[in-house]
Amino acid sequence: LLELVSEGLFANAEGTVSSCSSTDKTFEEEEPVISGKPTEQAILRFGTVMMGMSFECANENVEKIKVVPFNSTKKRAGTAVRSKATGDVRVHWKGASEIILGMCDKEMLCDGSVSVLTETRREDLVNLIADMAAGTLRTLCVAYTPCPVGTSF
Repeated sequence: LLELVSEGLFANAEGTVSSCSSTDKTFEEEEPVISGKPTEQAILRFGTVMMGMSFECANENVEKIKVVPFNSTKKRAGTAVRSKATGDVRVHWKGASEIILGMCDKEMLCDGSVSVLTETRREDLVNLIADMAAGTLRTLCVAYTPCPVGTSF
């Protein structure tokens, strides 16, 4: 599950993460240097600092097939990637929560299982997003879809 999440956060990133080279700290103590627009920096910081994920590993393990940059009208960005290990192709999306949620018919649970996104569950998520927005919090969603073999981009 974490590998899939890191792939979604990092392969679909419009920013970069690199290690600083401070002589006073060990590699594990170093704060990464994150570049990009503020929203991208927040996403990358969440994945690396808060979740302990590796930007480099996530990007080394996939080949980017097609990148759709963020579009302010569509309020989303997407990247199609091919796993170097398995050859599986996935399209990762990120963007405005209501837009990405509207594209989904399933959800991945914490244990990695996939469940149908029922209308009741969708309404719960919409309400959660609205509550966070009412508290002046900005939300983003990430999602992916596996692609059948032979899909052309």
